Formats: sequence, C-alpha cells, structure tokens
Amino acid sequence: MRNGSLRSAALAVSLLGTLALVWGCGGGGGASATRMATAEFNIRWPDSASRTIPTGTNRFVIYVNGDGMSTQAYVVDVPNATNRTYTYRVPVPPGTRRLFSAVARQVASTKYSGITPVAINSADLTAGDALGAGIDPQPYDIAPATRTTANVEIQLPGQPGAGITNVIGRVNQVLAPSFPSVALLGIFRDQDGNPITNLNIANLEVLEDGIPVVITDVRTVGQAGQPISVCLVLDRSGSMGYQGNADLEQAASTFVNLMGANDAGEVVNFSTSVSVDQPFTTDKSLLLAAIQGRSAGGSTALWSAAYQGVTDTAQRGGRMAVLLMTDGYDNSSYHTRDQVIAAANAGGVPIFTIGLGSSVDPGLAEAANQTGGLAFVAPTSADLDTLYQKISGQLSGQMQITFISADPIAHTPPKQRVLEIRLKYGSLQQTTTASFSM
Repeated sequence: MRNGSLRSAALAVSLLGTLALVWGCGGGGGASATRMATAEFNIRWPDSASRTIPTGTNRFVIYVNGDGMSTQAYVVDVPNATNRTYTYRVPVPPGTRRLFSAVARQVASTKYSGITPVAINSADLTAGDALGAGIDPQPYDIAPATRTTANVEIQLPGQPGAGITNVIGRVNQVLAPSFPSVALLGIFRDQDGNPITNLNIANLEVLEDGIPVVITDVRTVGQAGQPISVCLVLDRSGSMGYQGNADLEQAASTFVNLMGANDAGEVVNFSTSVSVDQPFTTDKSLLLAAIQGRSAGGSTALWSAAYQGVTDTAQRGGRMAVLLMTDGYDNSSYHTRDQVIAAANAGGVPIFTIGLGSSVDPGLAEAANQTGGLAFVAPTSADLDTLYQKISGQLSGQMQITFISADPIAHTPPKQRVLEIRLKYGSLQQTTTASFSM
C-alpha cells in the first residue's frame, strides 16, 4: 500500500565523489574501488511565516540509514541558531533505499564546532531535548559517483488535530535485516480508527529491555519505499450466499485496486478445501481474475486456509500481512488456530481478520491480537467494501520507526528482546509493546 506523495520535504543531498578503496581477497590479490558519495544536508525550517526555529535549538543530529549499511550519525552544534538553512556535508555509501533525517536538539553545553561523525551509541545523540525533527520524504537508490539533491524540513513534534481524543498503537512487525539497525512497522490510530501519520522522532521514545535506544528515523512506509506482500484469504463457503459472495468479491477487488505498483498479492479461496488461485504477483489483473466470478458452496476450512496464507506470505519476507475473512466457524480444517498463530509468529506475519456478521469463530480476534494484526467486524456484507478500504488505508498509514539496538550483538541462540514504545502526541500519551529475537 502506498501513501500519496507528501510534499513538505527538504534534505538536499548532493552526491559528490569521495573515494574509498575496498580491497579484494581473490587469488589474484587485485584491488577494486568503490566510489563513495557525499550527502549535502540543507537543513531548513518551515517556510510558513508563522513558523520559526524551535526556541533553544543549539544542536543538529544527522542520520543516514539504508539497506545493508551501518547507520551513520553526525553531530554539529549551532549556538543561537537563527539561519533559515544550514548546510553540512557527510560521506554516504552507495546502495539502495538510503534514508536521511535530522533532529533539532537543545543541550546544556555545546562542543562540536563542525560536523562530526559519532558512534551510534554516543550519549551526544540523545543529550538534552528533541525540539523537532525532519526527513527527506523519499528513499534514494544511490549509485557510485552520482549526484542528487533534496531538502529536509524540521517540524515540531506532531500534534493531534481537532476532534482527536485518543491514540492507539499496535506494532505489526519488527524487521532486522540490517541489524543492529532495527525497523518497527506499526499502526497508530485515533479513536475512530483513522491512521495517525504526522509523527516524528520528537514524538517517540523506544526502550529495549528497559534501555532507551537511539531512534534514527520516523516516517510512513510509503516514504520509506516499503512495498507490502499481502495474502487475501477469502471465505467461499455456502453460508456466504450469493449476495455475500458478490459483496466480498467487490470489496477484495477494491483492496487490490488500491495496492501500490510494487505491492504483491496472493489470493487464497477456501470452502471445504483450500485453493491458492493466484500465487504472489504484482499483476493486479491476475489478482482480480482470482477473486471474481467464484461461487459460494461447501464447508469452512478456515484455519487450514489461514495456515496456507501465512506460510506462503512468510516466504516473502519484508513488510507482510495476511487478510483473513470469514462469516462463520471452522468445520473443515486439518490445522488449528494455535498452529496458525505459531506459524505467523515464527514467520513475522501479522494477521488482519474480518468477521462477517455476529456469529464468527472467536479465534479471529485472538489470531489478530497475538500476531500484531488487527481484528475487524462487518455487520453485513454491504459493509465489506468500506472495511477493506479502511484496512488498505491503515496499512498505507503504517509508520516505520528505525532505531539502533541497545544490544548490538546477534546472539546464538537468538536472544528475545522486549520493546516498549512510548508515544507523546500533544497531551495524549500511549505505550505499546512488542518483541523480537536476534
């Protein structure tokens, strides 16, 4: 799922050539060279005349994240900051999905007269108070010796809009392919279930096993360039009836049409048996063909269908979800709910469930709650289309929170780490938990 492009951006990156040598170790003993880039950070304040530099700003912290690289951190002190733009250059390794962010902080004493690289666990990264933060709102695939530009705009901590009285958070996944850099994917919603996306580093605190960690980036999954792999598991049992089945096809088709160009989907239809009618593909026409024109009949192999969807999706890796829909109880499975939950947790796959009507398997809510997903109820089949649109919007509104693990060692066997995510959103506060093993 993709959010529309957000335009308040600015971290201008000018990729200039700094040379680094990477020496090969093959039989010939030859050398190869990889040209580094230089990121030119043009840190700006909001253009609105009503917005000013956060009072007390005297330090900038700059972060560079990306696939397969160690997070880089830089600090520069700016006593009595008054300029509209500050420009700093730092080296950046070429690679995919490079993410750039900056934080404005107020510290008790300054010591960095120029832009300085610091260790990612340095206390100077979190000293004092975070007054605001900003990102470049798109990922960059950076080739050696290339040059590109963008800008980052410092924003004050996100504030709730009129009518927002509550905020609810749920961590859906924890991704750690670039460990010790870790990414949380979570949905933050208001009391009406609408996603909250105007958050930045200054809104959040993350603790790992009780130890505060360094948050390096906060953005939506669209701004992070994170496509999703989602499996649609659809009940075609006889109890769906003609109208229920037709409404389900319309709703699932709406969901597919809202998917981003790089998002992949799978369609699993089930009744007495389970059928993978379209394996994972980004071709929407194939997905729609697997959804439409199916008849309803037979029993309900709910948990076997869910197990199929979970195991298929887990093989994809990255950002994932299973969207499981039924109008009844399981009566034809050779898998159990507990097996589905165990497989989902082992594969890091959140299950989002939809129960149609008032008489559905109570395991739906448990499967969602125990795997990082969300549970929804459609009173009638006419409500399905709106509900599938809502789930699409919530997945598009997922936030990616990148941080550095407090324990940067990958243990054998893997160590389970408990996370506590604290959100401050105006006068509203909320704490949610998650865990991962590494």
